[in-house]
Amino acid sequence: MRVAICQIHDASIPLKELEQFNSDIQKLLEPLEAEIQQGVNLKEEDFNKDMSEDNEGTVKELLQRGDNLQQRITDERKREEIKIKQQLLQTKHNALKDLRSQRRKKALEISHQWYQYKRQADDLLKCLDDIEKKLASLPEPRDERKIKEIDRELQKKKEELNAVRRQAEGLSEDGAAMAVEPTQIQLSKRWREIESKFAQFRRLNFAQIHTLREETMVVMTEDMPLEISYVPSTYLTEITHVSQALSEVEQLLNAPDLCAKDFEDLFKQEESLKNIKDSLQQISGRIDIIHNKKTAALQSAMPVERAKLQEALSQLDFQWEKVNRMYKDRQGVPVKHLVGLTLQRTFPMML
Repeated sequence: MRVAICQIHDASIPLKELEQFNSDIQKLLEPLEAEIQQGVNLKEEDFNKDMSEDNEGTVKELLQRGDNLQQRITDERKREEIKIKQQLLQTKHNALKDLRSQRRKKALEISHQWYQYKRQADDLLKCLDDIEKKLASLPEPRDERKIKEIDRELQKKKEELNAVRRQAEGLSEDGAAMAVEPTQIQLSKRWREIESKFAQFRRLNFAQIHTLREETMVVMTEDMPLEISYVPSTYLTEITHVSQALSEVEQLLNAPDLCAKDFEDLFKQEESLKNIKDSLQQISGRIDIIHNKKTAALQSAMPVERAKLQEALSQLDFQWEKVNRMYKDRQGVPVKHLVGLTLQRTFPMML
């Protein structure tokens, strides 16, 4: 009787380990996928360190745990599940390493412009802080001479702000829009706050002061925080990310095991289609968000930017239809049953 209990206990260990393995691998896949969606677009951290070896140890440890579980589990279906998850993890990790290498190369190429931009932007933020302190220390009654001095200083800083903004636009064109945007938003917000305070001292309406044209901010009520609007470059980046995600799904749909007429491994086919369905559902939500932003983004864009955005949106819609037709062919059921009601709202003519 004691022996039987031990055998049952030993048999339950791989199942518990399998559940933990599945949980751990999913926790790692989520940030890997999020970074893959960044593509080759640079963020600030890409200029600060080489991240090519990040996650290397964790990925290796998980793959080894998977191999160990495969040796100990006799259930062929569970072993196949482990193998598929290992392959998915390895594929995502390799893709991310390649993207990080590309981003690192691009960051090195424009590092001089980046550090110059960061230095000048940080200096400007410090100067704006100093101006704010000067405004706070203005005596009553008003000292017109000091007010004029601050006014001249603000006009000078406006020129520097325009110069920094031009640098940011150049870096954005080189693929660093995501890197420059946080500082640009911070600068725009600080500039608006200081001009608003200065207008109060001059007893002018804020609208009477000529302000820098801002594409990155919208003003809410005084009791609400400033929010980021739809920056054309960032909106284009979002479209690009979704397009890249659709390209990855298209590659999966073109895999040999899904294109063959006779499937040797039905379980693998079923698992692949389930993963693709999940990806399409996620992408559907992201496309909804993009279409909701469309009007505001086009309104804030310059003519050249607007043309790029419209072209990118048309291409995204075409790509979305194409991938869903491919999925329908592989699955053999109507698209509306695969990706839910969101698709009907987004592309009613397609269904």
